[in-house]
Formats: sequence, C-alpha cells, structure tokens
Amino acid sequence: MAKWHLRSKDRTDFCDLVVSRAEEIVDSLIRTRDWRHTFHDDRDSHVRLALESSSSSNGLLRETEKLIANLKRFRHNDGEPLLVMVFDEASSLLNPDGSGKLDPGRYYALNRIISRLKTFPMWFFFLSTESQVGILMPADDVRRTGDYSYDSSARIALPDDTLLARFPPFLALQLDVEDRKRMLDMLGPDSRAKELQKKMNEFAQPEHMAMFGRPLWFGYNPDDMNKLAKLKLVGGRQRTTYNAQDVHHVFATLSFRLSLDVCLQNPRTHSLARTAVNSFLRVVISMDQDTGVLDTVTPSEPVVAKAAMEHLCEKDNWSDSIRTLAQELLDKGLIDKGLKGELYSRFVLILAHDWLRIKASLPKSVPQLEATFTVQQFLMALYGENHHELVLLIPRKIREARMNFNHFVPAGENLWPEVIPELLHDLLRRSAGIQLAHNQPTYDIMIPIYFGNPDELFKVSCCGVILVQVKNKDQATTPRSIFGETFTEVNPGHMSQPIPKAADSQGSIRDGSDFVLNEMTNPVLFLLFDLGITRKPNATSALVQVSRTSGRKPDVWAIHSRGHDDTVFGCLKHMRCETNSNKFFTSLEAEKNTHYELCQRNKVFSKLERNFRYSWSSAVHKRGVKAKRNGDEDVESRDKDGDTQMKNV
Repeated sequence: MAKWHLRSKDRTDFCDLVVSRAEEIVDSLIRTRDWRHTFHDDRDSHVRLALESSSSSNGLLRETEKLIANLKRFRHNDGEPLLVMVFDEASSLLNPDGSGKLDPGRYYALNRIISRLKTFPMWFFFLSTESQVGILMPADDVRRTGDYSYDSSARIALPDDTLLARFPPFLALQLDVEDRKRMLDMLGPDSRAKELQKKMNEFAQPEHMAMFGRPLWFGYNPDDMNKLAKLKLVGGRQRTTYNAQDVHHVFATLSFRLSLDVCLQNPRTHSLARTAVNSFLRVVISMDQDTGVLDTVTPSEPVVAKAAMEHLCEKDNWSDSIRTLAQELLDKGLIDKGLKGELYSRFVLILAHDWLRIKASLPKSVPQLEATFTVQQFLMALYGENHHELVLLIPRKIREARMNFNHFVPAGENLWPEVIPELLHDLLRRSAGIQLAHNQPTYDIMIPIYFGNPDELFKVSCCGVILVQVKNKDQATTPRSIFGETFTEVNPGHMSQPIPKAADSQGSIRDGSDFVLNEMTNPVLFLLFDLGITRKPNATSALVQVSRTSGRKPDVWAIHSRGHDDTVFGCLKHMRCETNSNKFFTSLEAEKNTHYELCQRNKVFSKLERNFRYSWSSAVHKRGVKAKRNGDEDVESRDKDGDTQMKNV
C-alpha cells in the first residue's frame, strides 16, 4: 500500500516503448516530402483539407482500421463507440513559447490529426483541472493572427462554407461521488438507510468527510489526505507554507470557510478566478464561450475546510488574512460582498468556532477537530466574557445541544417547512452552516444543532436550529419587531418572570409563511446581530440582551447584540483580530457621510420621489405631497416654490 502510487516496471517499459516508436514516426514524417507539403498553404482549414486529400496520413488510417477491427471482436452494441481516448491534463499541451504566452500549436496540430479519424466509432476527450478553456476553445470572434500554428481551425464545412458548431465544454464533473453512491443504494440495498442512521460523532471521522467533494480524497489515508488538502490550498507546491499576505492563499482558505464569490462585473477578477481554478481547488460551473469569463464556486468539502482552519489558526494568520481580504480583495472590488453585514457575520461565527477549537487544545494551540461541541461552548467563544452570564440564562436543553459546523455553504432558494428536517440532517452530515438566499424573509444564516445523543443512531426528530438575522443600520431593531410577538427580557436573578400568553402573539410571523419552523418540536435559538449600532459615550443600553417568547411552539430564545467590535464578540480579541476586523467591517460598506449622500443623487432614480432628485426643503416637499392630492394647479405652485428654493441655493 505504501507504493500503490508508483508505476510498475511493465507499465514504465510500455510507456518507454510508445515514446520510442513515436520518435521513429516523427523522424520518418519529417523526411517525407508529401507530409511537409501538406502544411505549405496555411490559410483557414487548408491544412485539414490537404491532410484529407493527400496520402500522408494513410499509415494512421490503416493502423486505426486494424484497431477497430480487433475491437469489434469484443461484445458490443451496434452504434456504440468502440474506443474512447482521454487526454488528461490537456493544458500541458500549451507549453509557453518564447514570448511567455501560452502556445496552443500542439493542441491544434493534434486536433487536425484527430479530424482524419472522424469516420471511425471513436471519441476523444480532453480533460484539464486548469482553466485554459478559452485557449482550447477560442471564441468565434477571436482575432486571427495568420499563423496556422497558433490560430484555431476556422471550422468551415466545405463546399457550402457553413460554420461548424463546437461542442460546449463539459463542466459538470460530479462531486460527492462516494456520498451519492450510498444515498442511491449503489453500494447495496441498505446503504442509504445505514448512512442516514450514522451517529453524529462519526461525521468528523476522515473516512466520512472524504465522501464529500471531489473523489480525490477517498483515495488517501487520513494523514495523507489532510496533508494533501493543506498543500492544495497553497497552490500544490512542495515546501510552500501558507502566506497570509498572498491574495491567492487568502482567497482559497477563506472561500472554503466563508463561501466567498468573485465579483463577475469587475474584469480584474477574471485572472483571480482562473488562478483559483488552476491551482487552488475552485470549481468552474459555467463559462461564456464568447468572452471566456468563468463563473466559479467553492464546493462544500469538509476535508478542505478542516485544512483551511489549520492554516488560518497558525500564529497570526487569521488577523493577517482578514487584513489582506479587506485591502486587496474587498477594497478593490474583487469579492462579491453579498448583502451588507452577512459576510462579516459569517466571519465572526467561523472565528468563534476556531477559537473554541484552539482553546480546547491549549497549551498546544493547534486546533483539534473534535466530533462535536455544545451550543454553550460556542456562545461562550462568540460573545465577550462580560456577556457569559447572560448565555447561562438560556435553557440547559439548548445549551447542551451539539454542533459541528466548520464552514458555510450558500442556499439558492428560500426555505419551506417540508424541506427543513432533511436539510438540517444533510448540513450536519457535512459539518456546515448555510448562508440563506438573499430574498429569504426573517433569517439570513442558519446553523444546525442536534438535541439527541451523538453516540446513538441519528434521529432526524432531534434536529434543531440556530437562526441569525443581520442588521447593518444605525437604528436598532428588536426581536419583537421581527417576529411580531412579545419577547420578555431575561436577566440574572429574574428567571421567574411571567411568560407571555399565546394571545400576546397575535400578528406573529408564525401565522404566515415566513416562520417555516411551526412543525419543529425543539426550541429555537435566534441571534440578532445589530452590527451597525455604534455605542455612544455614557450609553446605558446593554450590548447584549437575552429574551424569550412562549405560548406557542416552538419556544424562541433570542440573543440581541448591538455593535460589531470585540466588546460584543470576544472571539475577535482572543484571535487578535480586533484591529483588522474593524478594517474588514469598514470595507463592507461605504461611509455614509454628506459626501456619500450627495454622490448617491447621481443615481437619479434610486428613489422615486421628486424630492430626492431636487432636494428642496421638507416644508416644500410636504406641499408637494399635498399637490399630488389637489391637482395640477398645486403642482405648478410647488414647482415655482422649488425654483425659488434652487435660486436661493
């Protein structure tokens, strides 16, 4: 097993023989006049036509006929291909030329030879983990150079000069192969049932984590798998360490933890995305064949998330990485920030997770990925020590529920009640939290928790949730305004306050479609992050408050925090991210000063009232509103007043 990756002597001898024979063929062709003359006319498609009309490739055709005749002797169905040839790592054909540019000459030459075999039942596939699709499949409007060794085929179908269409690149190579085998009963009639009953404490085992993502992980033992994942995150180069100042290292590690996306509207991100695909495990999900722009995503891979955690938790890598993210990626418009505050919230939630892992492994300071941790442990790591007493006011049942998330995945649609149980189970199986869809009412982030025994067979009925709503405005909100229910604040020493009755919950979101948790029997923990609130001097309002609602099931317990710095989130201080986290937060939103407001007026119809476009006084505006009701005469009067106001300005 230690030498499984080494080639056998027979295989090596065979490869040597192929190369030796190829060299003989090359020498023979170079000395053949008809072969050389085939390439004299390098106008569009003329090389291909010359190959078809000459006898220079007859030897290839004869050998192919022999091969197909031999393959036909095997059992097969009529009309099926008899031979599939795969060129792996096809980008290696694009060796840089002297100018430093990629040279597709050998790839185009190979395509011209393959075109001679189009009458045979054969298929050719070119695979590559690099994103050189734009060179392998240039756009229709690409500028031609006149150099046949560089220009792609004109794809002209003579004699009618029809432009031949290309097969689009196939990008949907399947992830989660091992997991799908089990869930589709491909490993036996009971493989799905066994997988769904797997204990929660088994979800952190390397063999389980390897089922998700690319099949690569399943071929390695746990130690080698982890080393390989860490190596891939730094570009796959031996003896390369994680560099928190390297944009590509930072983008790779934080993408697998925080679910980052590039901003496709910024042309400067094209190179960033290509490099991430080529060397840092990012996956292409679509490509514009005309422009070559790649739409990419970071897949959910617990193995890589764990490796990224280990990189980030070394020394001051977390703090330095956040500074690089803010200065080199966010400030330059390379990263899609999503809705304001949600990215920052995912950051503090993941940071709390990592501090919890480090704290549990002290004094070694090497994060240990234990199978699960409790909600109480997580909340103590998230909030500052001054707020820990409030955390203990939450019921023991919630505090002792288990968690295991170590990265976030994005949702593509809104929640609905029927999908919740299986969704929570699958998130726990992947050790993931989920960033909900942008138009999801009431909630922004959902983290699954488990109320059952993690050492016993899994029960979907024991699943629960931590729901997070993020506000990034300078006006605070409340759980009551969000849920439409009475919330009773809970303080130390006053646990016996009266519980509001069901009648106090009239108008609750539970009566509509936004709550989506009415079928849940376990209590819900709701975190409200009022990130945009700046604490004023001598302010008396608490930074963190705990409250509850009851009278209807499930019970909802809320932790409402105001602010975004280390006075609220203790994990920022513990991980030495206080300063750089503030830079990160500032990068997420433009400063809303007078200059900002004036600039926004150049987005003329971003608000529809005329007062926004012309900004006359509020008194005049009120008369203008009245004019809408009183008719055209008042409108004319208001316009005159507006002109007077503008002259005065």
